[in-house]
Amino acid sequence: MRVVLRSTQTGHYFQMSKQWTRDSKEALDFVHVEYAIKTACEARMDDVEVVFVFGHPEQDLRLPIR
Repeated sequence: MRVVLRSTQTGHYFQMSKQWTRDSKEALDFVHVEYAIKTACEARMDDVEVVFVFGHPEQDLRLPIR
């Protein structure tokens, strides 16, 4: 399982500072949800969600960050 950030507006996944990708496999894996949330909050990212990637898109679990 991977823990990544996804923009709910574009559907792109976070790679690093101001870089996003369409492919979840290229996204930064935060390993722990706490690191993903901390990064999103510190960078003041709007409209993002934490995604638990299990290898098959239909199994991914998305949690919005408010």
